[in-house]
Amino acid sequence: MIVVSRSTVHADTSAAIRPSIARSATVRLRTRDLRRRGASTGAWRSIASSARRTRSAGASRARRSSRSRCRSGTLGSSPSGRCCGRSSLIDGEILRGGQSRPPPYTCAMPRAVVIGAARRVGRAVALELARDGFDLVLTHRADRDGAMDTAEQVRRMGRAADVRFLDLADLGSLAPFADACGAGAVDAMAIVASSYERTPFGSIAAESAEREVRVNALAPLLLVQAFTERLAASRLEGGGAVVVFGDIHAAGRPRRDFAPYLMSKAALHGMVESLALELAPRVRVNAIAPGVVAWPDGTPEPERVAYESRIPLARPGTPDDAARLVRTLVRDMHYVTGSVLRLDGGRWLR
Repeated sequence: MIVVSRSTVHADTSAAIRPSIARSATVRLRTRDLRRRGASTGAWRSIASSARRTRSAGASRARRSSRSRCRSGTLGSSPSGRCCGRSSLIDGEILRGGQSRPPPYTCAMPRAVVIGAARRVGRAVALELARDGFDLVLTHRADRDGAMDTAEQVRRMGRAADVRFLDLADLGSLAPFADACGAGAVDAMAIVASSYERTPFGSIAAESAEREVRVNALAPLLLVQAFTERLAASRLEGGGAVVVFGDIHAAGRPRRDFAPYLMSKAALHGMVESLALELAPRVRVNAIAPGVVAWPDGTPEPERVAYESRIPLARPGTPDDAARLVRTLVRDMHYVTGSVLRLDGGRWLR
């Protein structure tokens, strides 16, 4: 693909509308002449109609020119290297009155990375972002078939989906994974995958506790570090966005038998605050702290009933509840960073 500079875009656009500029000059000359001669109302109406047709024709030619170049891959100087589309530089700076700042959605398709997209919450997040117009990079560890199924659903929506293996426990694989995703901008990253191990206090071992911290806190930290330049290159309104998944019980009201897990999630909450400061103003970093939005496999029914009885909204959350909040943080909450948002139906109150 050939990428052209902004000056070239303006030059090409000027060529597309040059004939209409000449006609506009002719209209202005005729207008001054009519003023001097005291022209009739009918003559003035004819002049106004001609001016409107001239402006419309020039704008149409510029739009056709931009669409043609975008399809051929000769237009697009976005930081991501992607072709500009529905809100191109031409649409934003020439056809909308010469405004100096392009509209929010400059690139043809924004791109998001969803870590852990094979099923449950990760799949719901991927599909929600795809519905909102994102092309996606999806990761899996054990469930490749699930990730491929998620990707197929994304593609049926008309979005691109690239599926890659990633094990968060292997910290050395994170930077190579980021490199494999390409040099283009990444507009959003949702880190959904985590380790969730019930560990009674008397059976805690150093190796298993260290793994919880490695997967749930160190891996997200290093992933964001590896993608920082790509996230900072986002042209979305509000800049790049990172959303991680914490836990309400790591922010108060801890549960028995989960000390290493909750310790790792508390560290993740601390990371969110630190990185929000480190990466501002180009990248926003937030966490969602769910109660229950998808029960872990094998959770006993009595435990579910007891937990749900303490939720003021009288139901567990759903993966779609979490996915909608991710999308809102990415697209709409441009002035929110460093926050841990509860998604628990009020469970923290009891």
